[in-house]
Amino acid sequence: MLHVLSSVFTYNLTYGSLAGIMIALFFFWLIGLGMVIGAEFNAALVATPEEEEAADEAQED
Repeated sequence: MLHVLSSVFTYNLTYGSLAGIMIALFFFWLIGLGMVIGAEFNAALVATPEEEEAADEAQED
């Protein structure tokens, strides 16, 4: 029984550390995704009506 408990603690130490790395990578991915979406949103807000009309006219031609 003692051997089983000691091996469980070893697995927790190993796989707990790996899970921490995966959680950190997922967090960084979410931050990057948020920055990309924010940049797209800012670019959409910056577009002036004149630019939108020019883009619409270019698509019609």
